[in-house]
Amino acid sequence: MNVSEQGECILHLEFEARVDNLKAIRPQVDETAVAEGFDEKTADQLVLAIDEACANVIRHAYEYKPGSVILNIYREDGDLVFVLEDFAESIDCSSIKPRKLDEVRPGGLGLNLIDQIMDSWEFVNSADGKGNVLIMKKQLPKKAKTAHVQM
Repeated sequence: MNVSEQGECILHLEFEARVDNLKAIRPQVDETAVAEGFDEKTADQLVLAIDEACANVIRHAYEYKPGSVILNIYREDGDLVFVLEDFAESIDCSSIKPRKLDEVRPGGLGLNLIDQIMDSWEFVNSADGKGNVLIMKKQLPKKAKTAHVQM
């Protein structure tokens, strides 16, 4: 993914694809979301979605083997954009879809969760063909209007 295609980068994290690294990622995502005006509930939901996306990369893309992950958060056209990039084997992006909720089985709800929390998301292959990119967007909250008191 070409960073120059994105808006202003407000958080850049590079980390090894290990589940124990997620505990350091969560508070940084939370702080960024709150700083961008999201309430605590929405910030917690965004943290959950990013945590799930990272866990999916670790489990499915790298199959718990060593690898690198990059998370960039951008402010772009009224949205907070989360770009999660791995360097694992490229996947068929068209095959990645939330599962039907009438399928009763454990697990497999990560994309459904991301789909519910984010306003939009898409998988693309890295520009260089080595890896995968998940782009998730959430509309930034409207700025609170200053109340004018008449006397």
